Amino acid sequence: SGDRCPSPLATLNRIFAAQMPDFDRAVLGSLESLFAPDELEVLCFRPDTGELSHSIKVIHKPTGTEVVGDEFDSQIMNKSIALIRLLSELRSN
Repeated sequence: SGDRCPSPLATLNRIFAAQMPDFDRAVLGSLESLFAPDELEVLCFRPDTGELSHSIKVIHKPTGTEVVGDEFDSQIMNKSIALIRLLSELRSN
């Protein structure tokens, strides 16, 4: 017959894919909680090519420090990366 049991790996991939947005939001929420609400300016921008982009720039208002997250096709993940970079920058100064 044509019926097959899905592989355990395929099943896990489907479960992780379904839950990943919630995990990504939880990580972002944890990172955002490290800053006061008025401490950050967050900008979304497109590259000069005009392509659709999920790039995020975060500016730390008190210091003027700017960081960018643009590695992923997700604004949530790029914002998380930018906030991690910002924390690193602030700790190294």
